[in-house]
Amino acid sequence: MSRGRFPGTPRILMAGAALLAVAGLSVAPLFFHTTLPRGDDVGEHVQFVQDFSSGLRQGLLYPRWLPHTNLGYGAPVFIFYPPLATALVAGLHAAGLDLFAAFRLGIFFLTLAAAAGAFLLGSRRTGGSSLAAGILTAAFWVLLPYHAVDLFSRFALAEAATFVFLPLLFLALDRRPQPHLAGTAAAFAGLALSHLPTAYLAAWISLAWVLPRGRRGVGVVVLALLLGVGCAALYVGPAVLERPLIHSDWLEQNPLYRFDVHYLFFPRQVEFQGDPIHSDVSGWLDTTTLGQIRLLVPLTLGLAAFAWLCRLLLRRPGRPADPMHRYMALALCATLGMTRLSDPIWRWLPGFASVAFPWRLSLFLTLAAALLMSAALADLWRYSSRRLALGAGMATLALSLGASLWIARSADWDTFTPAHSETPVVRLRAAGAFMPLSNPVMRGFRKGRTAGPAVLTSALGGAVGKVTPLEISNHRRVYQVTVPTAGTTALSFFQFDYPGWSILIDGHVTPHSLRPPFGTIAVPVPPGEHTVVLRFRNTLQRKVAACVSAFSLALLLALTLLGRSRTMGPRRSV
Repeated sequence: MSRGRFPGTPRILMAGAALLAVAGLSVAPLFFHTTLPRGDDVGEHVQFVQDFSSGLRQGLLYPRWLPHTNLGYGAPVFIFYPPLATALVAGLHAAGLDLFAAFRLGIFFLTLAAAAGAFLLGSRRTGGSSLAAGILTAAFWVLLPYHAVDLFSRFALAEAATFVFLPLLFLALDRRPQPHLAGTAAAFAGLALSHLPTAYLAAWISLAWVLPRGRRGVGVVVLALLLGVGCAALYVGPAVLERPLIHSDWLEQNPLYRFDVHYLFFPRQVEFQGDPIHSDVSGWLDTTTLGQIRLLVPLTLGLAAFAWLCRLLLRRPGRPADPMHRYMALALCATLGMTRLSDPIWRWLPGFASVAFPWRLSLFLTLAAALLMSAALADLWRYSSRRLALGAGMATLALSLGASLWIARSADWDTFTPAHSETPVVRLRAAGAFMPLSNPVMRGFRKGRTAGPAVLTSALGGAVGKVTPLEISNHRRVYQVTVPTAGTTALSFFQFDYPGWSILIDGHVTPHSLRPPFGTIAVPVPPGEHTVVLRFRNTLQRKVAACVSAFSLALLLALTLLGRSRTMGPRRSV
């Protein structure tokens, strides 16, 4: 076996140890604190994991309804929110790990998988199956500071999961002579199940990436994207088709989610609740999310440009065209896409405005910089001074790690304690964007009013008689109801209505209505003793989406096996 290859067992062990070390360095601050960083999204992720894990313990494979959201009135959160990262952490928590330990271990697993994907991409794109190039790509991918912003400043768990699949997507796209159909589809499905806005950006970038290969390359990518959407249809189908049934306009009307407010430089100046948004940056070491990104983007682009120039200087006559030029173009385009110069694209291309934050393109800038840096260091090692390559590698990795540690140090580690995660502020957190449209209570939330008392022990009230809870779970509640008075009594649940909820009285489906003023579920109950079951089931279109996912996964597996059989082919004697 030649020295430049790495299938041997010692090299596999070496690569595994290096990836473990890199992933450990990236998430080390999580393990040195007993709390979680108070990022922008930490409250909602803690609440989501708590309810999702309780659903898993109850035997649900995909808990879509979270009962504690919106002050205990519930919401169909996981019809619309991507489930992959939450399912991983919730699975660890349901298996017996402490909540915060489940977050730490889940994030470590995601980071390790992200490093492994970058290792595969880097070893094939920069050094012809070079072990060192793969390890360097993995190190830069998870140590460059945008990964730290996602984890420590924003606690954007869903977007952090896309670090796993983005290198795999470009690994499949870069295959010659045509993109790998099954690999592109699988990577895109993973992106869609992790974070839909990033998947949407990746779809456009993938099409632009293969445009130089002509119609056949574009056709392969279009088919792969469709197959990827099919594999993720279990989530994507209901999320798209049922969007008109929730208050999605809460995000669209909220100036915090306007794309032109979040340009890196010269953003649109607007106010939210009387306060200006991003009115200024408080010095070079501004620790707000946008301030940190304003620092890390020039740093990351500078490293990418430095690496690209090094490769140009080391280029020898007669060498083939450098494929890494395209990654430098990707870095430049991603950077421009985060500035006001790209305003027409965000404003006029369909769906771009829903991405909300142009700086999500930092993902693509980071990947390009990781590949360019590892390729430049590999060239320095081969064609110039090995000492220079070693020194440059150590310096750039130290710079990346230092920036990431600064971001982690700037986070608030004192507020979000295990005790705080059990308070009503977190457990009953309002999720306005996922509130069913049939409930006019959204107006109350916008003005800062509460929706009324939430009885979480029985979730029942308003009945004349006796109500005894027999079973309380995410998707099913069973009550023993005794109505002694003559005539029919209206039984009201502190529960928002949504397609999928149905009520059975003594085993018979009974039509229910909405009780004002909050649009909660109510049902008439006749006199006597009855068993009332409130259950949440999948609608027909959700079942169809699940069937589409199953069929697409079977097709993806068949294409993978077919590709492997063609690659192996018949053995020939030498």
